Amino acid sequence: MPNIEIHGWSRKYGMAGETTHHNLIEESRLKNAAIKILKRFPFAKDVIITVHDSYCHNLEGKRVPFLRICDTDTSRADDIAEALMPLKIDIEIMQLYAFYPASEFSKTA
Repeated sequence: MPNIEIHGWSRKYGMAGETTHHNLIEESRLKNAAIKILKRFPFAKDVIITVHDSYCHNLEGKRVPFLRICDTDTSRADDIAEALMPLKIDIEIMQLYAFYPASEFSKTA
């Protein structure tokens, strides 16, 4: 299950001159654009998007939002990252050791 995490568009925190409304618009724009791109993949039904209410900045205080792709399949994660590059946002990939879907647990119970 690929998990696309959106980081850095906090609803609580922001830089001077920013509003939570601005952050919500940017977060929504990014999420909708990612959904549009990912819907064309055969694994789209397995993708989830997680939005973190976080504020990311570098040591100079500049906002640096990013996407994190978490997946057990590194090849699929690479494909996702490549597809999302036109969004012009930093992307990192985190390989997960394992994923156990809840549906597997109900089969043994």
